[in-house]
Amino acid sequence: MISPLKFFPRSGNVNIAPGVSPGDCVAPALKDPKGRLISVYSTVPSALNRICHTSPRANARGYIRNPLRGIVACLLLILACPSKKAEPEISPSFDKSTSTLTVQVKLPAGKHAYAPGEPIGQPIALRIEPDNNWVLATPIELPKGDSKHLLNDNFKIKAKVKNGRGPISAILHMQLCTAEACERPKDYAFQVSL
Repeated sequence: MISPLKFFPRSGNVNIAPGVSPGDCVAPALKDPKGRLISVYSTVPSALNRICHTSPRANARGYIRNPLRGIVACLLLILACPSKKAEPEISPSFDKSTSTLTVQVKLPAGKHAYAPGEPIGQPIALRIEPDNNWVLATPIELPKGDSKHLLNDNFKIKAKVKNGRGPISAILHMQLCTAEACERPKDYAFQVSL
């Protein structure tokens, strides 16, 4: 494997391999499927590029030592970053005989939500959208939570509705938290087909 940059410590000059721009990180040269010379760090965010742009050390022949060290460090940082937040599983259902909408919520591991009565965090709320003329027949039955108003793991929300035809559209308003911090409150829209 060749290095796209060759460093000459005595003169301070840097020779750049064909196809590699001076702004690219010190890294082994790679070829794309069409055979063009590319740099590994052309797609790495600028924050990670700082790791790669440390002062180069050269061996006696003038080639940069351990160019793979930068690649490994950058790849480890990329892999350590979570790609997607865990979302709650929301399973709505409708019982036609009692006109009851039931929303089963399963929270991600290590997260909790707040029941009504919580003075600081955002408690859960369910809103029935006026689409197809659905309205609440009775107040929504929200879970109580524990002594600290926490809802852990699974919980159910029930709402009796009336006067509508067609699918029921609703929005579950919820703030997810861990023991250390809370996310911003979020609306989870869903629809139940009858």
